[in-house]
Amino acid sequence: FVLAFGSGWLEGAASPVGAARAYGIARRGRKARRVTVVHVEPRLSVSASRADEWIPLVPGTEGILALGLLHMVLREGLESRQVVEEWSNGFEPLRVAVLRDFHPDAVSERTGVPVATIIRVARRFASTRPAVAIGDGWNGPGAQSPATGMAIHALNAVVGAIHAPGGVLTPPPVPLML
Repeated sequence: FVLAFGSGWLEGAASPVGAARAYGIARRGRKARRVTVVHVEPRLSVSASRADEWIPLVPGTEGILALGLLHMVLREGLESRQVVEEWSNGFEPLRVAVLRDFHPDAVSERTGVPVATIIRVARRFASTRPAVAIGDGWNGPGAQSPATGMAIHALNAVVGAIHAPGGVLTPPPVPLML
């Protein structure tokens, strides 16, 4: 399950041909499993048009939607308790803030995404393995802001999609040579 936030991963990847080939392989499926792609973006881009579902929203509200999805994951107890207990630092203040400020009704009002869609996508993302949420660059305004990137990464972390097959992989530390 791939949840893409404003990521033009098909048309704007470092290698569009490589991305298209990988997409084709993923869509054919292996062992009766096929990748599901949900694309979140204000416009119907090439990546959005190739997804199983396109979720249009108010421009610049991708991070708000990510936190709304996180709200549902936490509210319904779908988070990975192992990850939260073993790997997180400062989880409780995040949990309190997300549950207080990102209720689906408020998120729907700000993003234009229906409440039913927020609930459905959150449940599917949290219950499907492997699953990963991706963004795009995270160094500009709106969908690419650092705050949006952090919201997307928090969503991955809470469902246990970091250092997991099919999830977010981070490079090992680089040894310092003095």
